[in-house]
Amino acid sequence: MFSRAHAKAVRHHFRGARVFKTSAFKLTALYFCLFVFFSLAGFYSFYWQARSVLEDQIVEDISREERELRREYSRGRINALAEAIYWRSISTSDTFYLLSTLNGDLLHSDIAEVPLEVYSEAGLYEGYLFRESDALVWIDEKWPDHFGHSGDNADGQRSRPYLVLARTVILPAGLRLTIARESNEIIRFEVAARRARNFAILLTLLAGLLAGTYSSWRALRRIERISRAMDRIAAGDISIRLPVQGNSDEVTRIAERVNRMLEQIERLMRGMGEVSENIAHELKTPLTRIRNRAEEALSKASSPEETKALLEGLLSDSDDLIRLFDALLHITRMEAGNTRLDSDVHEIKPMLQAIKELFEPLTDEAKMKIVVEAPEGLGVFVNRDLINQALSNLIDNAIKHAGAGIIALGAEKEGDRVRLYVRDEGAGIPAEDHERVLERFVRLTPSRSSPGSGLGLATVAAIARFHGDTIRMENLTPGLKISFSLATGAACA
Repeated sequence: MFSRAHAKAVRHHFRGARVFKTSAFKLTALYFCLFVFFSLAGFYSFYWQARSVLEDQIVEDISREERELRREYSRGRINALAEAIYWRSISTSDTFYLLSTLNGDLLHSDIAEVPLEVYSEAGLYEGYLFRESDALVWIDEKWPDHFGHSGDNADGQRSRPYLVLARTVILPAGLRLTIARESNEIIRFEVAARRARNFAILLTLLAGLLAGTYSSWRALRRIERISRAMDRIAAGDISIRLPVQGNSDEVTRIAERVNRMLEQIERLMRGMGEVSENIAHELKTPLTRIRNRAEEALSKASSPEETKALLEGLLSDSDDLIRLFDALLHITRMEAGNTRLDSDVHEIKPMLQAIKELFEPLTDEAKMKIVVEAPEGLGVFVNRDLINQALSNLIDNAIKHAGAGIIALGAEKEGDRVRLYVRDEGAGIPAEDHERVLERFVRLTPSRSSPGSGLGLATVAAIARFHGDTIRMENLTPGLKISFSLATGAACA
């Protein structure tokens, strides 16, 4: 049987294997390869430029030697040139000279074996010298068995080859002068450059592996946390939110959007529960009345007139239920965008005047006054029936709850839109309840005993959203102002 420690080790092993399969690790590996590629390109660009500078410096030293020897030749011809080469040859250990005739005969040579083309044809040559039997031998490339050798062998006959740059020029009378300069500084530079390159590649590889593993581990840990949260959400716990870190990377932005979606879903589900409860509450009373009237009609009606009155009461209660369901259906369709209603340009003041005339008998009965506050010729692009319904609901609420005073029905220009409002002089609505009263079936405690279903303001809010705005509530001293804006239409004459 596996122990718990063994199981944990196996779990960590597979988790480690998953790290290398993550997108973060693969992306880090891709960036690492690109970084190494361009770093090597930059390194070799620098390497060849630096090597070229060293070669140019050596070639310049050789050219200076050539000019001095030419001057010696011009003063005393071949004898002076040979003497100068001799004294320079014995006084320096890093420069070698060859002097040959037109036929290739060597008049002076510090190198025992050298290819014919090196000292017979003008040009710049690169090769390697090594010492064998106390004589220098020219080779075109380092021999494998000499590379890395640090001195003479036990017999003292052979040493490590070293790089030389040679330049051959043609003097008057067909003489060939070859000057070779030891270039071990180039070799040292190459060795140092290779070591730096290898160390940099090793260090970069290690850093890239650590960075890729760490970033992949972090990404995998975040994904696992998000997966666990989504599993709990899928199990039905809508209150869970995806973990969000302080940074604003793409995963965080997605998590924030998903959290907002979850909040909206939770709010809607909570609203559905509240709506279901409110529907049950609102239906209980009229259904109870219908049942009581039916029982009374069956048991107590003693004349056709009493039966008719009871049946009329049943019809009235049924109509109330139908209106309740119609209002709910109307709100749902507008919020879902399933309502196909045409809009047109209307002058706002005649619309408000018509609504005022409709409600004047009710305001007179409640000892209140209704007034219109709107400029002439102001047009709005609306569905007139919906606007009439919204304003009617607001005026009806003002009559029921304001108690007394003036109800103002108005419109005012606001930027490129027109704001409609209904203002009363009642007690208003507490600011903390402004959002809640726009939900379905919500009625504040002071209005519980008043008639109504709690759908009036919810309907107004749905109509406002249908026209591209939301309800705005402002508490006055005294009174309450409820408004929403509409798109501006062409001005009416």
